[in-house]
This record gives sequence, C-alpha cells and structure tokens, in this order.
Amino acid sequence: MEKFLVSSGLMPGSMDAISCALAIPKMLKEKGIKDVKVTNCYCCGADGKIVFVTEAANKEAVLDAMAKIDLQTASVMETKEVNPT
Repeated sequence: MEKFLVSSGLMPGSMDAISCALAIPKMLKEKGIKDVKVTNCYCCGADGKIVFVTEAANKEAVLDAMAKIDLQTASVMETKEVNPT
C-alpha cells in the first residue's frame, strides 16, 4: 500500500469541515470501499478544506473512492512518512 496526501475541495457551506474529516472513514466503510484507508486527518481552517492521509494501492483508487463518497478532491499526492532524527 502506498500513502497519499489528499486535499479536499471547498466543502459546501452547509458542511462542517471537522465533522466531514471525522466521518470519512465511516463514509468509506458504508460505501463498501475496503482498498482505501484513512490514517491521519487534518482540518485546514476557516476556508472549509480538509487534508488527510490515505493508504491505497494507487492514486486512481483514492480518486475513485473520493468520488464514491461524493467528496470533492483538489489534489492527491504520493507521500512518505518522515521520521525525525
């Protein structure tokens, strides 16, 4: 599994970014998506965007999963964990 940093598009005005961020794993499970896992989630402030880290086989799997849960995606970038020394 590869790690990807996902940045959402703007949330609709009626949607709270924090609630959405916390609900993404549940939404994936409800849609039967087992090949994409959220490992960390970050809220990006008042602009209504969220950023989270996923594990998936590839970028296309992440994009497909976000489309299935109807989450607008601004970007998906492959990432690596950084361990401070």
